[in-house]
Amino acid sequence: MRKSMINRQLYLFSTLALILSGCGGGQAGRTPASTFSSSAEMVSVADLTTDQRAIATRICYAYQSKSANFRSSLYSGGTFNFSVDYKDCSQTRKTYAVSGILQDSGSGLIYKSSTTQVFEPNIQTNNSGFLARLCTKIQNNQSISNTATEGTDQVQINFFKDTMDGYTIKYFSLDKGKMAQVGAETFKVRTQFNIQPGQILGMDEVYAGYEACSGTDKAAELFQYFTGFKK
Repeated sequence: MRKSMINRQLYLFSTLALILSGCGGGQAGRTPASTFSSSAEMVSVADLTTDQRAIATRICYAYQSKSANFRSSLYSGGTFNFSVDYKDCSQTRKTYAVSGILQDSGSGLIYKSSTTQVFEPNIQTNNSGFLARLCTKIQNNQSISNTATEGTDQVQINFFKDTMDGYTIKYFSLDKGKMAQVGAETFKVRTQFNIQPGQILGMDEVYAGYEACSGTDKAAELFQYFTGFKK
């Protein structure tokens, strides 16, 4: 699942270009509601609403801060700790801890880990990852669509606010003449909306990844919670 999630991210980098150029605490209260259903339908294609754009703006500026701070001596080379809850396509669930050292890979920031367990190592910022082009659009006060199309595949993005600001990306592919959801990813981000002393501005406190299991209506699920940092 780790490799396929990474491949899906690489796919999204090119797909979001079409969207955007063409149109540490506990887990309580942080787990996002499931964003995957094999019967889910796409929402109407539209520009981001005023409220969604406000959330996107907070996330972009928080990511900008994180990008600078994570490249400073304060964080670079430090260890980030995560609690992971993973359920595979056989619906077997495992929980485990993962630690990763903050590094710049040359193409973006990552948490480098020796784990063989399923883990999401990529770090989202304003200039590397899902929202790179969107954040440029935000800065330039340009409109942003919630949908991108590439071939027969489509991707939709949605911004939300509950206990934290966040965004969800849903993936759809053509199946038997209609669009079927094949995956989703959600990020809950620490922004100025709810930052407290000692917390990291722009930190993805929660990551949730879902990927459809072939031949069933089930999905593999990955929940990854930030639990702490040590320099």
